[in-house]
Amino acid sequence: KAPKLRRLSTKCSLLKLLQLTTTPDNQARRKLCVPRSGGTTLVSPAGTDPKGTAAEKKAKAEAAAARKAEEAKKAAARAEKKRKAREAAMRKIPVAPLCRWSQTMTNVHLQFTLGNPDSATLNVTISEDWFRFVVRDQSGRLNGAEMELREFVVPDLCRYELKRGALSVVLHKARPHAWDRLLVSADQYKGGLKKAWAADSSDLVIEEDQDLPEGPGILQMNASSFETARNGTLGRLMVVVAFRYPWCGNCTEKDKSFEETARAMYRDERLDGVVFGVVDAREEKHLGRKYNATCSDECNVTVFKPDEPNTIYTIPGKKFTGELQVEVYKHVLPAVHDIEGPERFEKFHAAFNTTVIGFFQGNRTTDPHVPAFIDVAESMRGRGLFAACWDGCTPESIGLPRFYSDAGAVELANETGRAPFVLVLKPAENRSVEFAGDLASDLGLFSKVLSLPLLGSYDFQSRQQYREAGVPVGMLWVSSHEFGVPGSRADVILRNLAQRHAGAVSMVKLNASADGILMRMYGLEPWRLPAFGIADREDFYADRFAFKVDPEEHDAFWEDPGKASQGLSTFCDDYRAKKLEPSHETLFLNSNYTWQPGHVQEVVWGTYQRDVNHSTQDILLELYSPQRDNHHTHTAVMQVVAHSLRSLNLVKVARMDASQNWVPPGLTTRAKDSITADYFVISGNVTRRVVKFRGISRILEQMPERLLRFLHEQSTLDWELDPHLPDMKEVTEQLEQMKGHEEDAKKAAMEEWIEHEKAEFRRLKGEGKFDGMDLNLDNINVEGLMADMMNQGRGRRKKEL
Repeated sequence: KAPKLRRLSTKCSLLKLLQLTTTPDNQARRKLCVPRSGGTTLVSPAGTDPKGTAAEKKAKAEAAAARKAEEAKKAAARAEKKRKAREAAMRKIPVAPLCRWSQTMTNVHLQFTLGNPDSATLNVTISEDWFRFVVRDQSGRLNGAEMELREFVVPDLCRYELKRGALSVVLHKARPHAWDRLLVSADQYKGGLKKAWAADSSDLVIEEDQDLPEGPGILQMNASSFETARNGTLGRLMVVVAFRYPWCGNCTEKDKSFEETARAMYRDERLDGVVFGVVDAREEKHLGRKYNATCSDECNVTVFKPDEPNTIYTIPGKKFTGELQVEVYKHVLPAVHDIEGPERFEKFHAAFNTTVIGFFQGNRTTDPHVPAFIDVAESMRGRGLFAACWDGCTPESIGLPRFYSDAGAVELANETGRAPFVLVLKPAENRSVEFAGDLASDLGLFSKVLSLPLLGSYDFQSRQQYREAGVPVGMLWVSSHEFGVPGSRADVILRNLAQRHAGAVSMVKLNASADGILMRMYGLEPWRLPAFGIADREDFYADRFAFKVDPEEHDAFWEDPGKASQGLSTFCDDYRAKKLEPSHETLFLNSNYTWQPGHVQEVVWGTYQRDVNHSTQDILLELYSPQRDNHHTHTAVMQVVAHSLRSLNLVKVARMDASQNWVPPGLTTRAKDSITADYFVISGNVTRRVVKFRGISRILEQMPERLLRFLHEQSTLDWELDPHLPDMKEVTEQLEQMKGHEEDAKKAAMEEWIEHEKAEFRRLKGEGKFDGMDLNLDNINVEGLMADMMNQGRGRRKKEL
């Protein structure tokens, strides 16, 4: 070291020594200074070590070891605590088990392999597009799954079962079709996910994905781009969107028209504000559901206008480009046009078949009736042109009387807050109709009815128009020779009726030769013409009301147009006042038919009220379908029961064909839509109690006695059963023979049909129609197939058939 640093070190050592020697407590550790050549050296007292004794070293070492041990113990405790925390956290995260899935057209089947689950801890949650479950096994480990489903399901129709170490789940599809995969993304499920192809139903139809509309002017939209376009961010006037499912092939033809319309309007600079788009409703499932995406023949196109954010328009798909273009053009125009004067009115009043004009006392922003008028105008888009004249404008001020002589006859009161005067103009028919009613509740129906022809036809195209309008339709059936005669008696009557009830009921004329089958739904006789009825709307399930005329007065009534017009007008008034009871489908009995005791009474809906509801007798009623098996034997069963009661006036036996007659709601039956029968006892007292027979037997020989005992048990009248039972035993053998004959006849008909088909097959095969195909009749078990078909495919063979 440098000399200066050595001197400083020696000085510090001497100061330390001085401190030690002057301290009383440290006398035992006094250090001496002994001179040494080259400097001063510190020497410890005899028998001592400058760094402490060996005991002190040992103590220090033990203390250090103890500290290290304590620190190690604490570190181990901290590590154990962290490990347990990790285990606790891991226990809260379910282990995803192996999942196998299969499907039918209506259901998705899931099976999770769980090992040894504790059923008491099972928790399952099924929503419209999510499936979740958790369950602990016997060791306490948590198993579970959380899946976002590819498509929507119906939670109320889904079910699950935990059995033999596996969780089986059945998810009911919201739309019956084959799913292309189970989950939105397969990566979201960490467990094993396997498709059990062999478990798929044999009736599953795998649809090939169709190409969605594409081309110039068509945007492929997702949820984000759709909202951007709809909100007007792109500066568009209108967005026309087709929501389509790739697996649905119903709209292939109409979507070609959509592509051509988009291409044509894309090139038209005047329509630069119109954008066409397509949304894949499977990928954007929430968007598709929000806007009612369907797989139907309608193939609707949805129209959004940023300036009308609360209104969504739906246009049915069209096969022809021109039709769809016209519909789109209609929606480009404003909902309500402003008319400033005669020039403006003359420019567009004949552009539409129907024009609705409102004459308002105030202006667009201050008049309180404007919102209701605009609401109706928006709902009527495409069916008519709505216009408004403001600030006390009158029909004369825009030149209306020049076109419609009766339009200026009304003087408008100059009152603040008065309802607008509304006229509906029909340029093609050269007539105007004044609206009288509530603007909000009545103007919509009024305008829709007047948007249709005064006297309409009823072909396929016009039916679609009436169906879309959803208005009441009055139908007049005439004979074929009178149908094609203009200005005929029927035309005069129907025109008078249409003018009297303009805006309330639309009127059409039908040819009974072509459309007479529709008369059955009204309970009208197709041979008694003319005939009239009203339907609430053009729909299969709509209520219908038939105008009934006494058969003896029928011809005289229709010969007088004035009398017929007055009678039908009164009928329409009663319909509008909701005073009529609905009519229903019925067969008709022969006019000479009379019922005799000891026989089964034939009942149709037209005679049901008289023969059943107003009867004082207790009635055993059969509702049947003539397509049922052994129909003739069933008919004989009822005849046996009726014959056994031939001497009893308190009860009777009746039957009604449920496939050809309307069945009252109180009689729940399967015979309406299937090949079967049901039996009821209807009491003849005021309460009209109805009891259904539950003891139907396949052994038809037992049915007469069972039905007779059922009638006696449920009858409200007092009569003895025993005198009528002997007849049951006498006919048992005859019923067996009849059933055998009927089975033989059916088998013979089946054999004849099969032989005919086999001969046709051999003929076609001989012509080379089946070359290259491994087809051989010898490999088909015809007898076994016949037996299965004769037995209606009961039991295990039903699914195979």
